[in-house]
Amino acid sequence: MEIVLVFFGCIFFAIIYVVLVQFTQGKEINKIENEQLKPVLENLYNNPKCVSQHKEFLVKLKGIDLKLDKFKESKLVYSPSENILKLLIKHLDKYPIDTLAHERFMNLVDRANQINEPGFKLLIQHLERNFDHPSANERFAQCINNSQFLTVVIFEPLLKYLDKYPTDPLVHKVFIQGVNKIILSGNNLSGRAYTKSLEILEKNSNNINAKKFVLDVGRWHFGKLRSGKVTIYDEQAIQNDIAVRSSQ
Repeated sequence: MEIVLVFFGCIFFAIIYVVLVQFTQGKEINKIENEQLKPVLENLYNNPKCVSQHKEFLVKLKGIDLKLDKFKESKLVYSPSENILKLLIKHLDKYPIDTLAHERFMNLVDRANQINEPGFKLLIQHLERNFDHPSANERFAQCINNSQFLTVVIFEPLLKYLDKYPTDPLVHKVFIQGVNKIILSGNNLSGRAYTKSLEILEKNSNNINAKKFVLDVGRWHFGKLRSGKVTIYDEQAIQNDIAVRSSQ
């Protein structure tokens, strides 16, 4: 009994140690963001066409690269701070077609392996304000791609994303990728997603992308119901749903 207690005690303290180490490492990167990146972004907001400042921002990102390389063994989860994302998005809201601002955003997000919930909320609001700008959709997709997991806060924006581009295969890909990363999503969300895919097919009955989307979402939905295992009966049910909607 004592050996078991000692064993679990060691595991507990090891977890605490890793968390503290990663917290400290994250603080070091946040310091670079606040002391080096933030001043440059503030200057660029007032001088959006200043190429030298833009290049300076990209150079200063290398400071984050060095830290991430240094902390590689600890498997640090890097998520850009809310303040930095807020500045980047503020600029993009004011100058939605600014290619340099887009490049800065993508370069920072490329280094991340997680976008936290406050950051995603900012991004979602930005996307809703700029749905008609392809670059905004690209930023949204990149943030989903570079996140290890997502929370249910992302689900409604994903549905709106589908409403805007119902038959776009790239949007379908982002949707599937996004819902697969939602933790604790439950059967209710997968059911709503499947219903949405069927509604899209009803309105676009001859569209090949819409049919494939029903198939992909259906497999995800029934997989959730069957602990990841889709049966031949589920496959048949999906095909029947596709056939019914395609004939309307």
